[in-house]
Amino acid sequence: MRISGRMIGYAAAASAGLALLSLLVFGAVLYQVHRRPAPPPAGTGGDPPPGADAPGPPCAVERSGPLAFRSAQPGDTLHVSVQGDPCWKALLRIRVVAPDGAELYRYEAPFKPHVATDWRDPRLDRAAESFADEVLANAGLVGSTAALPPWGDAQEYYAAHGNAIRVERLAYEALRADQRPILWHRTGRESWRSVVYDPQTHAARVILEGGQ
Repeated sequence: MRISGRMIGYAAAASAGLALLSLLVFGAVLYQVHRRPAPPPAGTGGDPPPGADAPGPPCAVERSGPLAFRSAQPGDTLHVSVQGDPCWKALLRIRVVAPDGAELYRYEAPFKPHVATDWRDPRLDRAAESFADEVLANAGLVGSTAALPPWGDAQEYYAAHGNAIRVERLAYEALRADQRPILWHRTGRESWRSVVYDPQTHAARVILEGGQ
């Protein structure tokens, strides 16, 4: 088969065109890659990265108020503290104390996971103050065990009420019938627990936990 010079010229031109098109596409890809903003470094979200060490405001928050815990009358005291320097390293303590000084309940955990405020925010200490005030204001939010729904299948109960039962059935039904005051507080940004004083064991018991 004889190939004319004209055909060779067409082939050469086509090859050159494809090469130019490839260069244009490659250049466009490089442009897009370089102009695209780099992803933020790890650990710059809502919580400090592991091993982070950065300055920030200190937290020295102390709040307290009367609480109905062992009876329907507010005879005990609820204490809330957020202590630490810097504040994003602070420790949260929620305590219920009897008039004689006996500690009836204690919750202790890092403070920062309880609020959505960024760990670098200079107003984190104010968020700690607001959180402590909310604990006191919402402590009796749930009311008493008399308002709790009847015992049910764990999955159905959670689906219907957003809480997981943390005591056995006999204790749950006894506490519900006894109409015990409930201490409610958050354990995270979207999690919480309900605590009651059990006169049978003379101790605080986490009866429900909910959230994520």
